[in-house]
Amino acid sequence: MKELWKKAALGDIEAEKKLSRHLLERFSVLAGLVICKEDARDIAQEACAVILTEYKSLKSPFEYNAWAQKILKNKIASYFQRKSVENRIFSENHRDNLENLVEASAENNEIMQILIKCLKKLVDSFPRYARVINLVQLGYNTNEICGRMDISRNNLYVLLNRGRKIMRDCVFDGGAE
Repeated sequence: MKELWKKAALGDIEAEKKLSRHLLERFSVLAGLVICKEDARDIAQEACAVILTEYKSLKSPFEYNAWAQKILKNKIASYFQRKSVENRIFSENHRDNLENLVEASAENNEIMQILIKCLKKLVDSFPRYARVINLVQLGYNTNEICGRMDISRNNLYVLLNRGRKIMRDCVFDGGAE
């Protein structure tokens, strides 16, 4: 790794490509702490981009590994902070909206129409998400759903969360086309 860093720092393009591939593979594993694989890959790519643009400023190959790891750790920490803030903002902003929506729907049947429209959209656009949500609502446990759909637990949670988010967004948009 140290020799690869030295060659890349001197301008060897092939060494720089190898260094990039090595970092991406290594960081993809470490970024696996993040449940969503797309987010993990994005974090690894962001960290690699920072490292590959700034590694030549280091004076020694010995500080390279620690420095690169620190960048990745900061990217992962930033990801979790961003997710935490997004969740807080969502719950604060939409709690009032949800209460208002429920009150308004008690007067008329509008909420049912919106839910049906959103469910139809989900089934048409993302049938796997709809199936997971349906199986959960029918009372199947995680192992039964994973067995029926031939998916891992992590994939189940990803599908479930994405389906719920799509439904939530659709409901708050009023089922807009």
